[in-house]
Amino acid sequence: MDSPEFSFLIAPDRLTATASPYDLVAGEAAREALAKRFDLLSLDRLEAHLLVRRMARGVEVNGHLEADAVQACVISGAPVPAHISAPVHLRFERMTEAGGEMELDAGELDILPIGPEGIDLGEAIAESLALELPEWPRADDETVAAARGLLMSEEQADAQIRADRMAQSPFAGLKRSE
Repeated sequence: MDSPEFSFLIAPDRLTATASPYDLVAGEAAREALAKRFDLLSLDRLEAHLLVRRMARGVEVNGHLEADAVQACVISGAPVPAHISAPVHLRFERMTEAGGEMELDAGELDILPIGPEGIDLGEAIAESLALELPEWPRADDETVAAARGLLMSEEQADAQIRADRMAQSPFAGLKRSE
């Protein structure tokens, strides 16, 4: 498996019950790779200020995520800036190999696994960013209206396709010489 674009591994056994601060700031290469991964026009800023502590069953992470991204408008393709400022609350636990079905409480649905190398705070922040981005980014009304003005009806599109096919036909030249 490829390594994540923004990786910051921590071994849980190096943590204590007292929260330790971690400040993560994505460099230019990581931001460019994440922008590509999340289909962003750009990711100009990604940082997280976290407190991480060991708990009896795993690791707890609390803090704040800040990001500045540019997405493409779903209608016009125009750039749409997005500023993300969101709290971060994550739990990591070792997953057990349990046979059969497991029942989870609502609070256990967002538990992340502790991997063989520990927890990857960078990847967890990248995934948190993806969840916070607007799902359907839209440009301002004027830009959207201009884009809609360029759209064709189905009938117009069908007529354009027929005209293009006729122009590419080997007999198109004969038709023009008449």
